[in-house]
Amino acid sequence: MRRSSSELFFLFCLFPFIYGEKLDFRLIYDSNPFLLSDSQIITFLKGKEMGFKTYDDLALRFSLQPFNFAIREWRILPSFTSQVYCQNPVKSFPSLTLTIKRFFGSLRRSGYLRGDFMPYYLIRPLRKEGGKIDYLSYSERSGEVGFSYEGKSAFFSIRFQNYPKDYDFYDLDIYSVGLRKQLGKISGEIEGGRALARGRKDEGELDISYWNLKLDLGVKFLIGRSLTSFTFSGERRSFTTTTDIKHKGRRDLIGKGEVSFSFPVKEKTSLYLGYECKIRRTTAEIDLSEIKDYERNKIYLGVRYE
Repeated sequence: MRRSSSELFFLFCLFPFIYGEKLDFRLIYDSNPFLLSDSQIITFLKGKEMGFKTYDDLALRFSLQPFNFAIREWRILPSFTSQVYCQNPVKSFPSLTLTIKRFFGSLRRSGYLRGDFMPYYLIRPLRKEGGKIDYLSYSERSGEVGFSYEGKSAFFSIRFQNYPKDYDFYDLDIYSVGLRKQLGKISGEIEGGRALARGRKDEGELDISYWNLKLDLGVKFLIGRSLTSFTFSGERRSFTTTTDIKHKGRRDLIGKGEVSFSFPVKEKTSLYLGYECKIRRTTAEIDLSEIKDYERNKIYLGVRYE
């Protein structure tokens, strides 16, 4: 019997939940998706048009790894993620990832190559001359290569951020190297990198090149049947421009903390709840704290199959 288009669409949506290797679906409350400062939020609440409906939002995030393809020592792992905002759908974005992994002699030694593609990511709406609202966005391609041995790994990554041609912003290349270490339930990562702006050198154009250093720490343990995890990350960005007045002498300190609780529901399926807080504090030769400092809180509830 021939199926209707609505039935075929339903089966298409149901297919990943039946045959997917890994699935993750979560509902997120995001207090500040556009990373606005307190003064910018107050300006919006006073009724000024800023290009978005609400300064906070609910989002739905879906991640799927459809299969784990194994050929002897090789593994091929594709995955897809989509995050959709309810009040500000222009902020929504998809991303694609492909990981190729190879084991050397045992499961304790492996190398990997990972590529990511995000065709669209909106930073925030901007008010241009004449009061017109436009949107600052970019596409991103990234790659990472690394080697792991008995819980330790080293990696090199590069990200290319391409801004629309009708903007005066540079494209940005971000190069990073780092080390990861897993010691029982404790994990750590240190990463250092350099972001280089590409584009014209016209006078007055923004220069957003910087050095960065990032540290991540995490711990997991059981409380009853709940797997509880705490993670913390701290990052320092030092901008290197000598010409752009808005970034000259600028230093960004970015801290993020997260706690989550995961409860097993049945074999391979768990329900989880979490909270995340991210804060940025900025110093520069010109005081930018009123427009650059922000705080972002997330509360999420989700279900995971793996």
